[in-house]
Amino acid sequence: MGVITVKHTMRKAGGRWRVAGGVLGLALLVPLSAERLAADSVNRIVLRVNDQIATLREFEIRRDDAMKDLMRREKDPDKLKKQLGLLDEVVFRNMFEELLLNSRADQLSIEESEPQVDQAETQMRENAGLKSDQEFQAALGQSAMTEKDLREMLRRQLRERDVMGKDLSSRIKVKDEELRAYYRANSEKFRVPEQLKLREVVILEDSGLTEDARIKLAADIRAAVTAGKGFSEVVESSAAKGWTSKVVDFGWVTPGDLDKTLETAAWKLPNGQVSDPIHARGGTHLLQVVDRRPEHVQPFSEVQNAIMQHEQQRRYQEESVKYMDELEQRALIFADPPAEAANFRHVKAPSGPADTAASAAAATATATTQQTPSDTIKQELVPGSIPAKPAGTAPPKVIEPIPPPEPPPSV
Repeated sequence: MGVITVKHTMRKAGGRWRVAGGVLGLALLVPLSAERLAADSVNRIVLRVNDQIATLREFEIRRDDAMKDLMRREKDPDKLKKQLGLLDEVVFRNMFEELLLNSRADQLSIEESEPQVDQAETQMRENAGLKSDQEFQAALGQSAMTEKDLREMLRRQLRERDVMGKDLSSRIKVKDEELRAYYRANSEKFRVPEQLKLREVVILEDSGLTEDARIKLAADIRAAVTAGKGFSEVVESSAAKGWTSKVVDFGWVTPGDLDKTLETAAWKLPNGQVSDPIHARGGTHLLQVVDRRPEHVQPFSEVQNAIMQHEQQRRYQEESVKYMDELEQRALIFADPPAEAANFRHVKAPSGPADTAASAAAATATATTQQTPSDTIKQELVPGSIPAKPAGTAPPKVIEPIPPPEPPPSV
């Protein structure tokens, strides 16, 4: 007895299996072993987008990797339970979007060269803090990956990034008047509180001096600086003996940056004056206010770039959602997901970036390292680790070595 089967010729492209063609044929129906039945089951095609396919086994591997990563990262039991409940649908949706992008990459003839993949691998190793080949191989083993697996993943990610960058670049345009309108509507978000430029010296608790001796030394240092001597000059001898720290320059600080005891004393000091000895963690502290900035709203010229980044990122995320919908509408799709992922088409897209333009601008003003708008879409790479096998870009996140494409500059 015979049954009609579909035979496909498949070839590997961009780290994925591609259907090159299909023919109808006849096959004899013969008894199959349990092992063969199990193999056929896990290797069955559950998703096809144009000429890109994914199997049940691929989905299961991605889901298991995503689950392990999520359980490692998420410590809140309620959040973990909620995300695990959506995991199958999210992983299948991410796999679906990956196929859409790789199919589009084929249409645009986008291929990544070996030097590009080499560069991505080098950057990933640097980000992960893997300094030697031995550390790299150990991290690969912990992630159950071979270097070939990793390079295929990097190649796929590069293709997806380049596809979206190419197709979306013409859609991201922000005019100067739009930036100014945002600034006017959100000027309070760019208000910077009063700031102090501080430095300090600590008479060390573990210096070997008695408490009375530490108090006397602090008083002597304060008196010398008040008399006009330089802070560094005064403490040079005691620092060499291990009695005090060297002068520590805090730079610009805002309320909330310091220990409460130190902050209370600092904000009472006039410029140039040294505080009375302050007993806090580590020993006896002496603070000096070098300069002071009053509370103010940053001018547009200082925050323009931060607003541009914010608006470009917001529009990029909006347009990327529309773009994926457009690819889906134009694609030839066959989907036969497992029951637990049946609702994959209705998984909500990730929410847009938080309004971080103000915090990015404040970072520029205070010369400290803070999150900028473009950082909101980048994922952290844990030092000493290899990224997990990808489950896509929507929550729950899986660590990725290549960030999504930055929005192109405004034209």
